[in-house]
This record gives sequence, structure tokens and C-alpha cells, in this order.
Amino acid sequence: QSLFFITGMGIFGGLQFCLDIYGTRLSENPFTYIVWSMFLGIPVSGYAILKYKVGLFTLFRKDWKQIIASSFMDNLGYACILLVTYWLKILYVLPVSNLSIVVATLIGVISLKESMARRRIASAVLIFLSIAFVQIF
Repeated sequence: QSLFFITGMGIFGGLQFCLDIYGTRLSENPFTYIVWSMFLGIPVSGYAILKYKVGLFTLFRKDWKQIIASSFMDNLGYACILLVTYWLKILYVLPVSNLSIVVATLIGVISLKESMARRRIASAVLIFLSIAFVQIF
């Protein structure tokens, strides 16, 4: 069951990325598209607040600094990717954008002490070498 959801996440995430690149390139000003796309999450957030209000407010009161910092970094990172794909060919940008996998793996292994460290590090190194190989050649 989890493989089904992970596959769906990859497919829909890839489709979202393609649509956002297309939208960014069609717009006269990429910043306009990026800012408006960030506002699309407001209806989903509103629904979540209405449905889970007690739990969300408790969570936000407890971890508000982390939530705001994480949201800011997520939006800033995605905006950077869209800007770079506006100016450069996607074939150059896409592999480098996957460096986030390597960074997340290292944080998970080093800071969060996640299990199977050797396997995860080996996978991250393989991804990093693949990205470097594509960029060099």
C-alpha cells in the first residue's frame, strides 16, 4: 500500500513540477506566476483548519517556529527551482534539484539518527554521483 502512495506522490509531484515550469515560462514575469501559485495552498489550509482546528491550533502553538521556518524554506526553495528553470534548460536543472534527496538523507542519518544509515548514505552518494556525472558530461 505504501508503494502505491509513494508512486502516486512521484507521478503527481512530477506533473505539478511540469505544469509549474510551463506556467512560469508562459508568464511575462516569472515572479508573478510563482507568487500566485503560492496562494493556491490557502483553500487547502482553510479546509484543514476547519476540519482539524483543535489539533492544528495545539500543534501550531507548540511548534510555531518550526512550522513557519519550514514553510518559508519550502516556498523559497521551490521558487528558486522555478526561477532557474525559467532561465535555463530543464535538463540542466532537474538533476541538481534532486540534491535535496542527498541533503535530507544526510540530515536524517546524522541529526535524526535514522536506521539503515549505510544503505541510505550509499543511495545518497549514488544519486550525488549520478547528478555530477550528468552535469559534467
